[in-house]
Amino acid sequence: MRYSVIDMGSNSVRHLKAIVKNNKIDGEKSLIVTRLGEGVDETNRLTERAIRETIDAVKVFQEDAIRTGTEEIYIMATSAVRDAENRVLLLEGVKRATGLEIEVLSGEREAIVGCLGVQKGLEKEEAILIIDIGGGSTEFIVYDGFIRHASSANVGAVRMTGKHVGTDPITLDEKEKMKEDIKTIIAPHIEAISKYQFDEIIGIGGTATTFGAIDLEMENYDRHKIHNHVVLIDAVKQMNQIFQTCDLSMRKEIAGLAPKRADVITAGGLILQEIMMSLNYSELRVSDFDNLEGYLVEKLDL
Repeated sequence: MRYSVIDMGSNSVRHLKAIVKNNKIDGEKSLIVTRLGEGVDETNRLTERAIRETIDAVKVFQEDAIRTGTEEIYIMATSAVRDAENRVLLLEGVKRATGLEIEVLSGEREAIVGCLGVQKGLEKEEAILIIDIGGGSTEFIVYDGFIRHASSANVGAVRMTGKHVGTDPITLDEKEKMKEDIKTIIAPHIEAISKYQFDEIIGIGGTATTFGAIDLEMENYDRHKIHNHVVLIDAVKQMNQIFQTCDLSMRKEIAGLAPKRADVITAGGLILQEIMMSLNYSELRVSDFDNLEGYLVEKLDL
């Protein structure tokens, strides 16, 4: 059977078109960058532009899903929507335009759904830490056959960019202030996570997959090559140094970095680096299975 899952995230609207057979998910993903979370940290409100573009993106994906024979469409929203005082404008707008009911996930629920997706894509059973660096938040999940810890921190690539970045490229002062802010926000989560044993860190979401794509010098994104690719901390630091010294036009030319993510990757990379360094881990395994697959796992009880 064919299913679709749409995720209205803080940076982009993403779409999974999947065939489910014998309890396995075989799918393809696409996205439209709408920057839904832009300004939410400062105003607690979604902008009219972001609402309009997000509704249009959902309509595009709904039409694509119907055209390709999807039997059920699920749609969820995460950090930007749950934080916005005027979220009802978006929820009602999507309902009027598409007829679809949106589920707004809590931070902890978002973490759990991400974990379900990673589990579906794992080739082996082990104790893992999953980190999902999104546009508005970062989720942390410790899993060893059971979910031992699940939490969400209000630190994401779009949120930190809006809060700290005012020049291009970022200044040293902006970088240091962002770094200190990230450390402060993630500190209680790192402390809680450190109580558990895990064999490796698995990264999901746009920041993690972007670092994997750049590490592979990937001109065209290939989820099968990205999935399970390991990125070393030294490579993360090297990439971050490039992001922090290149202007936007130069970052857009980097192989593996989607041009529409180039303006927020500096913040996303700094979040990733600070998490890895805080936990003293030298490598990150990238998973292309994430909350899109996880939401489908939950809905279908796979």
